[in-house]
Amino acid sequence: MSFIKTDDISVRLTSIFMKLVGLWMATERSEQRIRNITVGYTLVAIMFAMWLQTTDMYYSWGDFSACLFDACNILSLTMPFIKILVLLAHKEDFFRLIFYLQRKFLHGNYNDYERKIVISCKRKCTFFICFFTLFTLATVASYIINPLVANIGRNESDRVLPFNMWIDLPLTVTPYYEIIFVLQVLSLYHIGISYFCFDNFLCIMNLHVAGQFRVLQYRIANMPDLMDKVKQSGDKILNTGSSCLANECYSIFKKYIRQHQALIAYCGKLEEVFSLIILEQVLMFSLLICLDGYQVLMIEDFYDQYKNPRQTHLPRYA
Repeated sequence: MSFIKTDDISVRLTSIFMKLVGLWMATERSEQRIRNITVGYTLVAIMFAMWLQTTDMYYSWGDFSACLFDACNILSLTMPFIKILVLLAHKEDFFRLIFYLQRKFLHGNYNDYERKIVISCKRKCTFFICFFTLFTLATVASYIINPLVANIGRNESDRVLPFNMWIDLPLTVTPYYEIIFVLQVLSLYHIGISYFCFDNFLCIMNLHVAGQFRVLQYRIANMPDLMDKVKQSGDKILNTGSSCLANECYSIFKKYIRQHQALIAYCGKLEEVFSLIILEQVLMFSLLICLDGYQVLMIEDFYDQYKNPRQTHLPRYA
């Protein structure tokens, strides 16, 4: 399989993030081996974060606000984990959808009006992809910046990490603190990328499919292929009689019907690959909206909790 070559910013940006996650095409065995290692690292990073949040919930049981915060994080971690598993199961179909997008949608044969429709779709994709990407990365950055700000003026015995870690080590002192901080940040950054990159590609595909239906609507209503043939051949088609013109109209209309059937089949394959992911997101986001809404209402309690953070490692007993 070859890589996508396109000037579309949204597709290029999303493909970079997909490569970082590991779910992308490879042209050589060594490259495929790297992709497999990257996918494995992504799954390990997510499971490491799940372990952090699960153990923190276990040791914080009884503190409702802390358990609620951990529950939101666990739900947010579950989403990319399920997305990766689903797309690994439908990897070949997913790659075919991407190649069809490149071959038929991005590099199709369009006239001036149809090209305007495609360019409009590309602009919408660029806006949404950049917005979603910046929004998610800003959330990731807030997890990193908050402990750095909270540690200002603290001594080594009182420093906090982005996420509580319950192990029997002095995590607040050097070099344990720096090592754990870097591990958590690397895991968090990778999880953030896997959180939005698949949704970005789904957004791109949906917008371009909608644009292709608009292109097809224009072609059926105006028959630009027939008009081009008439212009190229002059009055020959008109002078040969109505039967020849009818045959030309029939063959072109038949081509549009096949294009319509191909778009319907593409939508069906898109639904087959992403239906479980969409179901999972609807359920998870419903829970997250409720839990995050409660956190917003109880913001003062969470602020007081962050000013006086809980212990970040297991106590040592004499």
